[in-house]
Amino acid sequence: LKLNWDDAKKHCKNLTLGGYSDWYLPSYEQLEQLYERKEALKNVKEDWYWSSSVYVSSSSYSWIVSFKYGNDGYGTK
Repeated sequence: LKLNWDDAKKHCKNLTLGGYSDWYLPSYEQLEQLYERKEALKNVKEDWYWSSSVYVSSSSYSWIVSFKYGNDGYGTK
């Protein structure tokens, strides 16, 4: 899916998958923890992932985490 940040948050909130309906866009800290355990996750692309955490210096950006390199940054919502 190609969604903006707000729509991605809504999509996760309304998602039912694998018998679960309590999905959400993870926080920056949760994404970092997931990256540390990415070997246990199947079919996760080595790409950048949005977090639900808003970048402190500008509410137009959110924190993102790279599942290829493990680094972070911020990107346009």
